[in-house]
Amino acid sequence: MSNAKRNNPPSTELAKAFTEALAPIVRHGREKRRYVAAQTKVKKAMKSERPTQRGHPRKHIDWEAEEATLHGVKCFW
Repeated sequence: MSNAKRNNPPSTELAKAFTEALAPIVRHGREKRRYVAAQTKVKKAMKSERPTQRGHPRKHIDWEAEEATLHGVKCFW
């Protein structure tokens, strides 16, 4: 399992897979702009969900675990 896959929650992976599935369809005009906007939203979401801190190595969060402590708050998936 790659590092990126481990650090991304399942919701982001689903969104990424969805945009990749739509990628082969050729788009024009407004449809193309909407697709590009959707892609950038996914990329931004992936960036914000990455558990990184400035000056610190990337922290690994086990998203598969039933409960993960994030910022000192227990999250139940």
